[in-house]
Amino acid sequence: MDDKHHSFASLQARLGKIVDTSDCGELLPLTEAALSLNDATNQLVALVKALETERVIAPALVESAGECTTTVSRTATEHGDATVTFTSVHSLQQWDRRARPIPMPADKQAMIAVAETGGRLIVNPTTDAPGIRLPRPAVIALAHRDTWLPPWQDRELSEILNRHLNRAVAYVSLLPSPTETQVILVGVTEAGLRDRGKVGEAIRDMSREARLETACERVEFRPVPAHIA
Repeated sequence: MDDKHHSFASLQARLGKIVDTSDCGELLPLTEAALSLNDATNQLVALVKALETERVIAPALVESAGECTTTVSRTATEHGDATVTFTSVHSLQQWDRRARPIPMPADKQAMIAVAETGGRLIVNPTTDAPGIRLPRPAVIALAHRDTWLPPWQDRELSEILNRHLNRAVAYVSLLPSPTETQVILVGVTEAGLRDRGKVGEAIRDMSREARLETACERVEFRPVPAHIA
């Protein structure tokens, strides 16, 4: 992305969005309900669902003369830069009081995140907290106006992984995951405890499944004794 300056009006045009002057930047109802949930996993799923229909607030960094330096605001993460977005003007101000709010359909914001930061999108970061990181498959689904299926709810994915059971592996179980990393328990049998190679073979085969690569941004296989569900 170039570093040319753009007027605030041209920024709106480039994003293909005329700001709705009636939008006061308030927290919208489905998004508010999602953010009120205490369980992080349920909050993530509900937030992605809310963003299928509710807008977000994109920040535009603007100089005093009315010139902006970028159309996309980012924050650094351990896995690379992520696009930032907000659910209200109030949440935007917790991050940067200088930023101008641009109401934007969430699918358009997701498209920008896919194009600019590899699908990494963080909602409501502040100066003190990292915000909610949406998994890349969820961002891609939003960008395509599709419904995100969390991998731990994906029965077909579970069936595919269970095809790799052998004498060393009794089961695989996808845990509900509130982050971009999908944890998969691998139940190791007594035979597997004696033959770690067979366990590693099953994990390698599962990790190569195309459906797993599509459904999950990152995967952590976690071997446990088979009696632990």
